[in-house]
Amino acid sequence: MKKLLLCSLLASTLVYGEQRAWEFGVNGGMTSIKNKDSINLENGTFGFSIQKNRKGLKPRFDFDYVTIKDETVKLGNAGTIPEATSLIKGSINGVYEFQSSVSNFYPYILAGIGYENVSDERDLKK
Repeated sequence: MKKLLLCSLLASTLVYGEQRAWEFGVNGGMTSIKNKDSINLENGTFGFSIQKNRKGLKPRFDFDYVTIKDETVKLGNAGTIPEATSLIKGSINGVYEFQSSVSNFYPYILAGIGYENVSDERDLKK
């Protein structure tokens, strides 16, 4: 049963392997901001990308949102507060794919410019 499921999944990916006019991607995961002693995956990440497929240089837009839980600032005897609560990243890129004679090998270069906005919701008046 497992082999049948695996084969059907592989076959379905080959069906959708043709070049489309647009590519859409969604990503999610966990990340760590501070890594002094170990990796603490406490920060959720969500993002998406959009790419226009055409000959030559392909335009691509990426957006990512990261929640930040492990960045803190010490306030003396008052304890600690979050240094930042979220990170928003956006970028405009160009993707160039090289021709390859090897099956299932598609080298590419991605370069562009981006912007990050770090926000906090702390109230230091307390």
